[in-house]
Amino acid sequence: MVNQNKDARNDMGSVAAELITRGADVIAVEHDQMRKIAVVHRRNPAVAMETAIAELKAFPELAEKGYYSIPRKGKGCTHAPGKTCESCIRIEGASVGATRVVSRCWGNCTAGVRVSDETDEYWDLEGRFMDFETNFSATRGLRLLKRVKWGGQVKLLSSMDPQMEMQIFQAGVSKAWRNVVRDGVPEAILERYWREAKLLVVGKQPNRKLSKKAVKKILDAFAVIRVSAEMLEEHMGRTMDEWTQEDAGRMRGLLSAIEGGETQVGQVFGATVREPEPVKEPEPKPEGAKEDKPPEGEKGKAPEGIGTQVWEGKAPEDEDPPQLEEPPVVNLDEPPPKDEPPPPKDEDQEPTVYAPAGLFDE
Repeated sequence: MVNQNKDARNDMGSVAAELITRGADVIAVEHDQMRKIAVVHRRNPAVAMETAIAELKAFPELAEKGYYSIPRKGKGCTHAPGKTCESCIRIEGASVGATRVVSRCWGNCTAGVRVSDETDEYWDLEGRFMDFETNFSATRGLRLLKRVKWGGQVKLLSSMDPQMEMQIFQAGVSKAWRNVVRDGVPEAILERYWREAKLLVVGKQPNRKLSKKAVKKILDAFAVIRVSAEMLEEHMGRTMDEWTQEDAGRMRGLLSAIEGGETQVGQVFGATVREPEPVKEPEPKPEGAKEDKPPEGEKGKAPEGIGTQVWEGKAPEDEDPPQLEEPPVVNLDEPPPKDEPPPPKDEDQEPTVYAPAGLFDE
């Protein structure tokens, strides 16, 4: 039996190795074809940059996710975690979304991410970039820890919601992809792109107050990641009625940083973030426990959904409910029968009402 299991594992290993080899062969063929196309249709850097900027201006909603902005304490900062001030340093740059747009417009290149190693504490991610025109390739590694700062505490992802673990992993993959693409795409294009994106968000009047519609849009966006209006007001150091276009640009950049894996909610807002309460599942009933029965109808009243008749207790067990008679066969050749007077009605006789058997059995 042990030898059979060992042989089965060897067979599975050989099948997996064969599938990997086939996949590598397919990728090699694809890269060879893309390299041939790149030699014929070479890129124009100026056109690639103008195409990316024109796409940004044609679709202004892309600007909100075109850059990230992360606050860091400066030399004169004395505030508590979760707050900012004018002395804070803003780390800004091209977001993951901006890198996708620019690399697509740059063209004749490819990038991907794979997991090179995994333990109980971290993932080791490896990003790879390939330029088919110049045969330039780049590899960039990233270690993604399996813990997160949440509610002022450091928690392992295994002890939290599995969906959150998947979100952090996907954010790490996006960050690794962004990092390696920045090695292959000119930094000048990315720099111009994210600055144009921020200018579209902030506008030409950074000190202008935000409208109620703009404030609601920001609050709704942060509510998805469980950040309340009070937390944002404390973080910005002013109430939402005092928010300006510059504040909107900073908050949009902060949201892009969280979604792109540049930072985490707990790192930005400190101990004010609370972990969502898990959904309580119904406890299983012990074996032999009686199931809850629906309440029985009261005497003289029909249960809801049964009908509107008046019930007189139990149905007589020695009598069968009346059966429906088949409709008479009508002969069209015969003349219609004459109207006959109805039989006399006995007013003293009460109508007998039948209920389904066992409905009121106790």
